[in-house]
This record gives sequence, structure tokens and C-alpha cells, in this order.
Amino acid sequence: MQCPKCGHEQQSTFECEACGIIFSKYLRRQQELVRREEEKGPQAGEEGRGSVERRPSGLGLGLLLGVLIGAVAFYFLTRPPETTSVAVSVPSGPPVPAAPAAAKRRSLPSRQMPETGGLAEQIESRIPTSSPIERARNATVTIRTPWGEGTGFFISDSGLIVTNRHVVSYNRKKLEEYQNRRKELAGAIARLEGGIDYLNRQLARVRDRGLAAEIRDEISRRRKRLAEYRRIYDKTGEAIEVINNSNPYSDVRVILADGTELRPLSVNLSKDVDLALVTINAVNTPFLEPYPSAFPPQGLRVFAIGCPAGLRQTVTSGVVSGYRSLNGLQLIQTDAPINPGNSGGPLVDEKGRVIGVNSMVLAGAQGIGFAIPIKRVRQEFSLYY
Repeated sequence: MQCPKCGHEQQSTFECEACGIIFSKYLRRQQELVRREEEKGPQAGEEGRGSVERRPSGLGLGLLLGVLIGAVAFYFLTRPPETTSVAVSVPSGPPVPAAPAAAKRRSLPSRQMPETGGLAEQIESRIPTSSPIERARNATVTIRTPWGEGTGFFISDSGLIVTNRHVVSYNRKKLEEYQNRRKELAGAIARLEGGIDYLNRQLARVRDRGLAAEIRDEISRRRKRLAEYRRIYDKTGEAIEVINNSNPYSDVRVILADGTELRPLSVNLSKDVDLALVTINAVNTPFLEPYPSAFPPQGLRVFAIGCPAGLRQTVTSGVVSGYRSLNGLQLIQTDAPINPGNSGGPLVDEKGRVIGVNSMVLAGAQGIGFAIPIKRVRQEFSLYY
């Protein structure tokens, strides 16, 4: 490129290597001079010459612009290609923060959302709660064993569950009951079969149509009863086989309020009290806070939560009826209905705080149940919470 001021030949289109002018500034300065001359107009004594003669000719200015443009085009067309990255300047201003991680997760489909809230969040999402009693319900579990079902409840957010010892321990008494029941059923089945055979023989001799119809109806009723007895007999036999062939603790299952079934890591039995501590591998489990006093006031409204007769997460209500002592153990008496299957479940107040562990009912009476105080649970297993 040729410098428009001194005529020096060079490749740079930015600054003259000889005289040091900046080409763009020089061009703007020339344009400014032309503008000023136009604003002044013709000077005195020079009217005949005209203003056009005092400023650079349009042809000269056009040539100057043409030289600059041609030089710039020549430079960019002939320079070798570069492989370095181009730095792009950004207008000044406050930096734009990156999108938070939570916002990114919300944009994903729900099935891809990581489950980080533990069991409490999982159960709450499936069974929403709106009261302290419902929250206590979500912290209550069903404990299923080869010999039946009972109840338990979380007492910490790290997977500790309290229940009755007789719910999870090997139940020899239950096995004996099944065996005795099966013997009774075997006798009943033999008697029904003999009776049906006798009626069939009588039916072959009867000539009266009315009497024959009555005998047929009786045979039909006995056959239905026989089928039911055989079904119960077979199921009782299956239960006996399961108990005899099962590991008392490895076959225990913990069923959460939302139906999730888990295998316990350990089962710790109390030697002196009808209590057991079951541990599962879980984090952030829902749990019950203890009632502040070992023995709540008589007449306090309470709720029993459990799975009586297999009806899981059932809630019944009553009051603290009094206190009784059994073999040196102080028990809380309540009239809240406690039925088979409620054993090991929590007895809570209106704020959902656990008062005791539902453990037994008084045989032959209605509305008289007993719970082991939660304080004794804490003492038995050295729990501090």
C-alpha cells in the first residue's frame, strides 16, 4: 500500500511505517477540512474563482478512498490463512449467571429426576399428608413374617423401626395352633366325606321325588363345605411348611405405607420386654417424635395406627384410660381399639407424637388395650432421640 501523505510503499493498512500517520485518522481529518471549507463559502476578492477551487477536487478525494479500499482488500485477500482462535469482545455490563442446577433438573422428564429425598419424600409424594395423624401413618409400617403380619414404626430418620418381639420372633405357639387346626380340619373332612357317602346310598333307595330332591340339596351343601375345609386344610399345611423351613429373620419383610417392600438388615430382640428393633438400609425415613412425658395425663386423646386383620394403615381413636403394672412393667391402658395385627404399632397423641407401642388386649373384654411406654423403648435399646 502507498501512504497517501508521504507515498511510502508497505503492506500495513493501519499505520504508515515511514511518517507514522494513522490512515483512518488521516482520512477523517481530510474529510473534516473539506466540510469546513464548504461551511466558509467564497472569501472576499475571490468570488470569481468560486469555492470549488479552494478545496481538494472530488476526483482526488475519490482516488484517495479508492487507494485505501484497494489496499485493505489486497491485504485480506493475500495474507496466509490463520488457525488461531478469534477473541470476541463483549460489551461491558453485569455478567449473566449460569442457569442453576435445579432449573436444569426441572426441564427433564419426571422419570429422570434423581431421587435424593429418601423414603420420607418418596412416601409423601405417593400418599400426601395434611395432618399430624396422617404423617404418623406414613411413618408406620407393616411387618410380614411367615406366621402372620404385625405393625411397626420408624423412630429415626436412619431406618430404625420399633415393633413387638412376638411380631418378628419365631412363633412356636403359632406353629402349634396351625398344627392343631389342621388336625381338627382333617377330622371334619373325614366326617363330611362319610356323610356324603351315606346320603348318596340313601338317595339310590328313595322313590319319593320330594325326598330325593331334599337329599340332593343336602349333598350339595355338604360338598361346598367340604371344598372350603379342604382349601383351609391345604393353606394351613403350606403355612406349617413355611414356618418349619424358613429362617425366622431373613424371611421378615417390612412394607412401607406406599406399598414398598424391603428386607431388614438386622433384627434385635429384647430379652425382658416384648420389644424388637428392626433396621433397614434407608436414608431420610419418616419417623415419630416421642411424647415429652413418660406417662401422659389420663383422658388424653390418642390414636392407634396399625394393620388389624391385614387392613394396613388403619387409624382408631380413644383416650388414655389409666396405667397398669404387669410383671413389674408399667403399661399405658387405652380404649382405642387394638385388634390382631395392631401389635407393634404406635399409640400417638393429636400432634402425632408417639406415646407407646401397642402390645396386647385384655382377653374377653372390649375397649381395653395396653401399650408399652416409649420411654421404655428408649431405655431398652439405649436410644437417645
